[in-house]
Amino acid sequence: MDLQGVVIRQAVPGDSLEVRRFVFEVTRFYGFEPDPEGLDADVMHYGESTDGSTQQWVAELNGAVVGSIALTSGEECVAYLATFFVDLRCQGRGIGRALLEHVIKTAKLKGYRRIDLETRHIYRRAIHLYESLGWIRGTDLPAEDVMDRRYSLNL
Repeated sequence: MDLQGVVIRQAVPGDSLEVRRFVFEVTRFYGFEPDPEGLDADVMHYGESTDGSTQQWVAELNGAVVGSIALTSGEECVAYLATFFVDLRCQGRGIGRALLEHVIKTAKLKGYRRIDLETRHIYRRAIHLYESLGWIRGTDLPAEDVMDRRYSLNL
């Protein structure tokens, strides 16, 4: 796995357009139409988080934004993972693993005891990555929910 040229950094407002592009591209690839007013609203203003409860990062490959991930504070030392996407053209290069490991390390440093997430069963690559890093599958969500799987990682 060659991560040469990959930099993970805090997201800034100027990243929003590129993050939106690849998130919507991935969503459409899996057969879902993006929902900028609902489920995908967080990518419409990616990098503009000002309330302090959410941290957002991007992965750059040779200066181009190719991945995103966010961590939101919850209650009782629990954080929530969201907006974890890698540009389709860059998947399989270890960028997703690097983003996820960065968030896990950050969550531990901030004193969180657990990270939770919800995902879609169809995101098989992401699910494989979660499971390879020790995430535990929780109770599935109702089939009519867009996000139908839950995972947790005890830190």
